Amino acid sequence: MENVIKKSVSALIMKSVYIENMHFKRRALVVSYENTDMDVQRTVERLEDGSFKVTLTMTIEDKQEDFVLGVTVCGIFTLEDETDETIKKAIIAKNTVAILFPYLRSQITLLTSQPDMKPIVLPAVNINSLLENMEDSVRV
Repeated sequence: MENVIKKSVSALIMKSVYIENMHFKRRALVVSYENTDMDVQRTVERLEDGSFKVTLTMTIEDKQEDFVLGVTVCGIFTLEDETDETIKKAIIAKNTVAILFPYLRSQITLLTSQPDMKPIVLPAVNINSLLENMEDSVRV
């Protein structure tokens, strides 16, 4: 019997993940998230060693300017055994966002879990749909 996990190992390897930037400015005692603008940006940069730095940034602010929140999460990825450039770009563009998005969601919830605040808990999202709606900069 062969090891199912061993046969299913991804060619995409995350070497590290870290929070690059986090800011939260709250101007009111009571904050409502009803009228908020949310923006997600992604950049992909090929590093000198052949790995990829993927940056995912979310900004949330309300229209009354009671709060502004921003979180940037970065991941360093390598891609092994993929020689076709089209497949490589698709894996880097989609799979890295799918891997990083839960880290972004978690940090936003942690950052807004303060006394007298209702935490922001982002819903699970369809990554393909998210990518279609994002403006991004990809340099692969």
